[in-house]
Amino acid sequence: MALLLRSPLGACLLLVSAMTGVISVGYPLALNSAGFAKADIALFFVINSVIAFTLALSSSRPAALRHAYRLLVPALLIGALGVTLVCTGHSLPLVSLGGALSMAAAVSLPLILRQLQTSPAAAELSDSVLAARTRWIAVAGYITGVAGFAGSSSLTAWWPGWIPVGAAVPLLAGAAVLAAVSKRAVTAATLAGATAGRTSVGRPPEDVAGRLGARPALLLGVAAIVLLKAADSLRLVYLPLFVIASGWDERLNSLLFMATALVELAILPWLGRSGERHPAARLLALAALGGAVSFALTAAWASFGSLLASQVIYAVFAAALQSLGMVVLAGLMRGGLPAGAGLFAGVMQLGSLVGILAPLTVSGYRPALFWIAVVFCAVSAIVLTLLSRLTSPSAPSLPGEVPMTMSSTKLPADARRRLHDEPQTTLTPDLLVQPVDVDLALSEGGRSPVEGLPGWHSHGVTAAVDRIREGHRHGIGEFVLRISDTSTDSRQRSLSAQLDRHASAVSHLVREAPPGIRCTVDPFALALNPDGTWGLRDDTDGLDVPATYALLRDTAAAVAEAGAHGIVTLGRLPLEVTHTRAGITSVKGRTRLYSFSQNSETSTAYVYLDEDHRDTGQKILPGNLTEMTLWSLLDAFQGTEVSVTKPLENFHATLDLARHIQHEELVDRLLSSLDPTVSGLPPLSGDTARLVAELLDSPQTVMKSLEQLELYGYTVSGTTRALSVLAAADGLRLARARLEESWHNWLAAAGPQGGRIIDRNAISYLQGGLLGAVP
Repeated sequence: MALLLRSPLGACLLLVSAMTGVISVGYPLALNSAGFAKADIALFFVINSVIAFTLALSSSRPAALRHAYRLLVPALLIGALGVTLVCTGHSLPLVSLGGALSMAAAVSLPLILRQLQTSPAAAELSDSVLAARTRWIAVAGYITGVAGFAGSSSLTAWWPGWIPVGAAVPLLAGAAVLAAVSKRAVTAATLAGATAGRTSVGRPPEDVAGRLGARPALLLGVAAIVLLKAADSLRLVYLPLFVIASGWDERLNSLLFMATALVELAILPWLGRSGERHPAARLLALAALGGAVSFALTAAWASFGSLLASQVIYAVFAAALQSLGMVVLAGLMRGGLPAGAGLFAGVMQLGSLVGILAPLTVSGYRPALFWIAVVFCAVSAIVLTLLSRLTSPSAPSLPGEVPMTMSSTKLPADARRRLHDEPQTTLTPDLLVQPVDVDLALSEGGRSPVEGLPGWHSHGVTAAVDRIREGHRHGIGEFVLRISDTSTDSRQRSLSAQLDRHASAVSHLVREAPPGIRCTVDPFALALNPDGTWGLRDDTDGLDVPATYALLRDTAAAVAEAGAHGIVTLGRLPLEVTHTRAGITSVKGRTRLYSFSQNSETSTAYVYLDEDHRDTGQKILPGNLTEMTLWSLLDAFQGTEVSVTKPLENFHATLDLARHIQHEELVDRLLSSLDPTVSGLPPLSGDTARLVAELLDSPQTVMKSLEQLELYGYTVSGTTRALSVLAAADGLRLARARLEESWHNWLAAAGPQGGRIIDRNAISYLQGGLLGAVP
């Protein structure tokens, strides 16, 4: 937190947030003091909301984010000019123009956040951590602004012509100076990040307007946020006016707003931790009920005590709306958090309009105003509860579905060694990941059986979407997209054209998948050779390593821009993770990096290829556990976020890696034993030797990377085929039991670091069968 605040951009955010604190209290009071009628004040805020809505969506577009470092300073200076006009204008058109201009600064947060993401102060922070810390700074700035407005109001005793809201002007001027100071460094970072001719910054926010009608869950989310923000805006505009109309000192407004902000600041860390354990929509629904209680107190008991108590309770509502609202929307969109944040900013402005206009149905500034907000909060709580049910990862019971538990026979204690009558690992649908093979040579709705894998098919793009939706109905939340093109003219196309076709398919699948679905891309088909090796060939038919690394960078960039949740590296080349990470970074993407770090030359992989693929020469030999664990560490050091054990049956490899994550002394022992005479490893050379040297020079970086590492398991095609053979020979029940045992054993080996299991049989199992077998 301190590092962000010491940075120019962090301080800039603090000052901009202080400006919002000043105008939130100051604008209504300034207009009221200038003699504007209630309808005029409402019109002023309506215009502000419309302008802010337009600017919020515009500032989240890729073109704006690419030039954030150029746009921020002008936006802040325009905002300062707007506040000046509000202070000096005496006609409604001039004041409204000033308010509209000031919104350029009020909605500059996306521009500041984009620059923060590339600054040294935030380079190592995840999205969630960065969002929490910037929210903390924003609240701290808001508190400063509210307190500053109280001080500014006191100046009128010595300077009768002073307009208190004018305190926002020097705040914005200071923010503009800080933004200008950081501009040169941000410019250099942005230029350095643009590689391979790509200039896009981040994942493009979704074109939301064209998709709302097709997404019931998203519609519910938007409706809930609109209602909550309507309640928030009603309080923002009309509570200060209610306080004055009730005969209290106007400085009481600063006290009330300050109390809310201080409590919000205190509960934000707790709220963030709760968000990791419970669905955001459910928590926001509870907060909405708290908001209803807060407004009911204000409406029913117009006393100082009830006002203060209502604003303390309101703090929970405010903190939840600001920190969880965009999380709710992000979970319903293809573009994830960036797209959710852009939509959230725009939706908040729509909510502001509703909250400003609705009280016009009540004369004056009576307590009855706040019953409108009670209704908004109560209806939103109902909508969010419905949304939570609609988007729950748990699937309803399905015909023929078999419970994912193992049966047990109860015997007396002296007649058994078993201590537990239930598995200590729990299998649920959300722990399964379904691969989906997509063949661009097929018609959009076509399906084609894959030779060697009974019951397994490749899909056209539309059929693949249907398959994803089918898995989602069973409670599966993540899918691995394996895209290929078996058309006869595929190899005649340039590599760039092939990659564009793949990226277009990924973008379509991500866009059309149900809300909240995570799509991870396995790019194996782009450079898979007939002999099972992976990489581009040179003129001598050898592997062209530099060209292959360039392909990895371009592929990762394209997949990240397509909005995919993750991309897989295949465990074939030493620096594949480094180059894949570089591709994601080049477009400021947020795609997660998965790696087959322990990938071994198992005879059961790629059974649909000919026998020449059995030993590629690239993968680790079965049983070489030290190599498997070492490469897991090296990949994590390079930037892998999810280490995928392939094949799943390598429980020993998963267990060994899990123990190294849990026990730093094991990592120290492995690193100190890299001398070939001690470890049994052959002499290291080339990229591997250099990578190991870098790792040895940064042991703390290794441990930090391992602390964030998540473990997945991957069932190879040979295992899937063997289970279908077993089912045909000895029955479905035995084959399903064998599959369950392997899943339980892998989860036990992975322990707390265990994430999910990628298995072609995921949907079939949940339907009560297996691939190639009839239930």
